[in-house]
Amino acid sequence: MSVDLGFPVLRTTDPAVALRIARRLVGVGGTRHAEVMADVDLPAVDDVLRARARWPQAWFTWDGPVMWEQGELVDPTGLIGGVRGTGLPLDPGLLADHLPLRMELCDLPLGSIEDDFVALAARHVGRLHWWNLGWPQVPELGLHADRKHAEVTALFNSPTPALQERVDEHTVLVHVRDRDNEAYMLRQASWVAGQVGLTVIGDPMRG
Repeated sequence: MSVDLGFPVLRTTDPAVALRIARRLVGVGGTRHAEVMADVDLPAVDDVLRARARWPQAWFTWDGPVMWEQGELVDPTGLIGGVRGTGLPLDPGLLADHLPLRMELCDLPLGSIEDDFVALAARHVGRLHWWNLGWPQVPELGLHADRKHAEVTALFNSPTPALQERVDEHTVLVHVRDRDNEAYMLRQASWVAGQVGLTVIGDPMRG
């Protein structure tokens, strides 16, 4: 089973710039089968309710303490396992006891969520991730065409895809297949970045 590495190619304090550059990088790859996914941590009840109203198909999950009883997970709200927005409890008091909630949107068409999502994620910690792209063959650089892990990520207010630390900066990553050949991976990521006038600016990240 292969994994990917994400090379940072842009850091900016402007979320609109991060989105614009990420979209240009997505365009470098083949987008016929491409999809987008997103997740964001929501620290306030109003944020959760607005997000649920906008994306009722989203999943909402609470990373709270796990309790077991006779070998069974105790999860009366369903929020530890995750619930669809259509099944999300709407009682403000209950929601307040389970913050932050993480909202996830999965496997959606390009252009279907990006602008609205960035307006939300720019105030919180989140990411947009485009996958199922295709980096083209570049014979003069010895690069093979590759669909596996040809991906782009825009991180909002987080330095890594783990979304565990907040910073007031947004980072764009170009992903390539993790190979034993570090020079090849760097060359491929650099070529993709170079198509929009950028270059690799830091160490690669997993996830």
